Amino acid sequence: MARRELPSPSFGGALTRLEIADHLRGHSGCVNTCAWTRDGRFVLTGSDDTRIIVHDAGSRKPALRWDSQHTGNVFGAKCLDASVVDGARVVSCAADGQVRLHRVKDGGVRVGSRLLFRHAGRAHKLAVAPASVDVLASAGEDGKVALLDVRTSTACHVLTLRGGDGGAIGLNIVDFSPVNEHLLLTAGSEAAVRVFDVRWLSSSRGAAVAAMQPPGAPSRRVLPAAVAYCPAHMRGEVLADAAGGGTAAARRGRSRRPVSAHVTSEPVAGCAAEG
Repeated sequence: MARRELPSPSFGGALTRLEIADHLRGHSGCVNTCAWTRDGRFVLTGSDDTRIIVHDAGSRKPALRWDSQHTGNVFGAKCLDASVVDGARVVSCAADGQVRLHRVKDGGVRVGSRLLFRHAGRAHKLAVAPASVDVLASAGEDGKVALLDVRTSTACHVLTLRGGDGGAIGLNIVDFSPVNEHLLLTAGSEAAVRVFDVRWLSSSRGAAVAAMQPPGAPSRRVLPAAVAYCPAHMRGEVLADAAGGGTAAARRGRSRRPVSAHVTSEPVAGCAAEG
């Protein structure tokens, strides 16, 4: 999509109009995830058809596609390296609970794949650490946050989030801070966003260093629908979050209090921080 109008400099500004530049085609099922490579040359997509496609952003045509070896809908796909070239690594997660590592071989003629981790339930999101292209985190409906290093065969740390009743909190969201590689946020089936220091995940201090409630959330029924850290040039101090009850907010990282909020009559399906 192409920008038609730029927002105001304030965080509360928003794009007022978008226009479709083109369509990236190739999947036979719903597309659940898309992500740019860091060099901006390619877009990775994953779908209900269990395939991963690498689209050339210039020609807008598939440059590479393969069967992910997942047995359920692909919910996440990210390239660990700057671009999808020979030897590049792609990670994916899916409804089968698997987190898989794929490696492009022989100029894209072959793609090898191996299992990194398995959640007991759907795995919805992946996040790649900003300070290391070998480290990522996954989050699943089993309440587990897995910190993974693709150079090893086992998870570095696995933390299970539990609510007040002792039951696991199903997770839909995980993201690293772009300026502090130690901070990881999660959100899911509770009316809060939790921020963790990954250095403490394996210790008795493996508790959230901050927890934020959606503004005006009356109960656990108002659940975060999407959470994102702001771009690095905004110093990673602002979080954007959206709640299923129709509320969206921007928060300063130090105070954890909303700096702006917006309430709608309809549920909010997603959000992103202004860059």
